Amino acid sequence: MKNKCILISYKNPSLISEIKELVKASDYIIKEIYTQKRLSRTKFGIGSGKAQEIADYLEGNPVDVIIIDEKLSVSQIYNLTKITRTKVVDREKLILEIFAKRALTTEAKLQVKLAELKYDMPQIKEKVRLAKIGEQPGFYGLGQYEVEKMRLDLKKRIWHITKKLENISVRRELHRANRNKHKLYTITVAGYTSAGKTSLFNILTDEENITSKGLFTTLTTTTRASNLFNNKILISDTVGFIRRLPTYMIKAFKSTLDDLVYSNLIILVIDLMDSKNEIQNKYIECKTIMESLGIGNEKIIIACNKIDKITKSDIKSKIDFLNNNTANMFLISAKTGFGVKGMVSHITTYIDAIINN
Repeated sequence: MKNKCILISYKNPSLISEIKELVKASDYIIKEIYTQKRLSRTKFGIGSGKAQEIADYLEGNPVDVIIIDEKLSVSQIYNLTKITRTKVVDREKLILEIFAKRALTTEAKLQVKLAELKYDMPQIKEKVRLAKIGEQPGFYGLGQYEVEKMRLDLKKRIWHITKKLENISVRRELHRANRNKHKLYTITVAGYTSAGKTSLFNILTDEENITSKGLFTTLTTTTRASNLFNNKILISDTVGFIRRLPTYMIKAFKSTLDDLVYSNLIILVIDLMDSKNEIQNKYIECKTIMESLGIGNEKIIIACNKIDKITKSDIKSKIDFLNNNTANMFLISAKTGFGVKGMVSHITTYIDAIINN
């Protein structure tokens, strides 16, 4: 049986839609949604009046968890839990729960564990502070010495996992060097989670990787050879982006995201079924993450996906923004294959130019 939850989010339809997808991906059933203009108030994250309103609602409508669409401190989680007498999960913890469920490979599990430990580290530090002033949420009587031992143990585990991921990165680097030696060129399919990246990857490689309408189907990079181009090309499908993904999570997935950095070309997949504002926001988020990795515009092409799902007038209004921001854009359907041939032709010309130079 799925757990029931109350969802607290911002007064923004697009943000509500996104957090609802995250909640769905974590297998919770939403019983009620509350909204606030700000979710960063000192005591509860939400206002005191709203916290009491939720507590009153829960008196007659108990749920398993309260999910809040923002990062909360330990004291805020403790205070909200205390007044509502219900478990509280913040946005980052929710994302980590989804990552943990989706992680299938050793590398993905290590990356998720590293992100979880980095989430826990500041939590432990704040619990130490609360312990000093007589509050011990979640400690069940543990003394300050035991808490400090927990903090040191976390640091040790983070170090060991980081070393393991560094070893994986070294192996990846050796694979890349071998590919360069044999002049194997790599194209990476990137984009916002659930935009249709894996569906496009399947077309380009004649694979049948699992696709889903849910978020984070792909957590590790899958690389396969493609026969659609003049030269032997390797296609990679990598982890999807998401708004407000904290820096420590991006760093935890560094070995996976490095595949973007070392690719010869990146196909950035955009979901045309999103609203115009959503397309703009997601495009900006993807570009921001790639810029933080040092990836320039020169090796990015845009694949506007799901063209089979919308009208021509909708297409024009939605791609105006993208037209003003990129020269290389293609309208495709990863489901039907429409437009993929033209995009492949362009990529072939691009790769041939690299080879000839």
